[in-house]
Amino acid sequence: MQHDNVVPDESTFCVILDASAQLFSMSLGNLFHAFAEKTGFKGHKKVQDALISMYLRTGDIKAAEKMFFSMTTDDIRTWDMMICGYCLHGFGNESLALFQEMLESGELDPTYATFVAVLSACGQLGLVEEGFYYFYELMKQKGHRT
Repeated sequence: MQHDNVVPDESTFCVILDASAQLFSMSLGNLFHAFAEKTGFKGHKKVQDALISMYLRTGDIKAAEKMFFSMTTDDIRTWDMMICGYCLHGFGNESLALFQEMLESGELDPTYATFVAVLSACGQLGLVEEGFYYFYELMKQKGHRT
């Protein structure tokens, strides 16, 4: 693209970062992160989500956290990614803490994906009572059928 003077856009970065994650190539991901920053796309919501996803999928939890906590706009999809990412990498406590933070903010309602991650985190940590609470009580409070 650069050779032909084609300017990348937001979608280009999302596709490239996804490909980097599928290849488990942290070096490519870091390269495209720097390029997104250089070209002014790092602040775009879709690119930020793609960066978080890429870092989580390649196992760089700290970089994903840094990106997540630096975002000025977020949505349930972004929170779900981070909560699920923590859980998938064995960070159940962090997953549950972030879930609590999301609930306390009162701005977002958990989705089914959020609850799956939270129940998985409870399972990892052996928190049976909390798992039942989240499954039966909290899902009911948030309007999800059990």
